[in-house]
Amino acid sequence: INLSIKDIKPETMQHMLEEYNIYISTKTACSMNNVSQAVLALTNDLDKATHSIRISLSYKTSKEDVLEFLKFFKECTEKLK
Repeated sequence: INLSIKDIKPETMQHMLEEYNIYISTKTACSMNNVSQAVLALTNDLDKATHSIRISLSYKTSKEDVLEFLKFFKECTEKLK
């Protein structure tokens, strides 16, 4: 899952979530110079492409994992806004 959070630097969100043992990526697989080329190509929006984070899921990700992530993601987002 790739998303952009307006006015929040991806690295800041990454470090806050790390405090809860939640690890995300601040780049897509095809990023250059802190700009997600894939997000830029899809949205034609440089702001979205520079505020992009990637959340990886697998068959091992449980519903509880997702709910925990959402709880802490919301908490971190509210603190940073």
